[in-house]
Amino acid sequence: MKRTSITSDPFAYCLCLATLTLALSCASGCGNSGNAVVTGKVRHQGKTLASGTVVLFGENNQPIQGPIAPDGTFHIQGAPHGPARIAVFSPGPGKAVAQRKLPPEIKERLKDKVKTPPALDMSKWFPIPDIYNNPETSGLRLRIDKSETKFDIDLP
Repeated sequence: MKRTSITSDPFAYCLCLATLTLALSCASGCGNSGNAVVTGKVRHQGKTLASGTVVLFGENNQPIQGPIAPDGTFHIQGAPHGPARIAVFSPGPGKAVAQRKLPPEIKERLKDKVKTPPALDMSKWFPIPDIYNNPETSGLRLRIDKSETKFDIDLP
């Protein structure tokens, strides 16, 4: 019987990778993570944001995102319980977040997670300061203790 390397057998490699991912997820708090819903509304200087993305970073530092609807509301499903840091992105309509100047580590974590916002009437969009694009500088913090948490974001 010929022995093959795990990297030369695509099925074995995928199975091993999936098992490792599951094991690491459980090791980082599988029993209490990823089962909360966070909803709210985003405003900047009293004006409702009409597009963008709210990104939540739990203790595991994995980004979980929810789009900002035209009425300013957002919905994030699968948020981990515990403390969370938040970033808010509102690039011009049709521009991907990855095109903005973000810290490299944030850009890398978000490249496959944040989607390009849908087309929007430009008269409803306005820019927000770049400090809100980074969970370290946004100043937005939340503790998720319930399965459903309402958190309105009022950016000064």
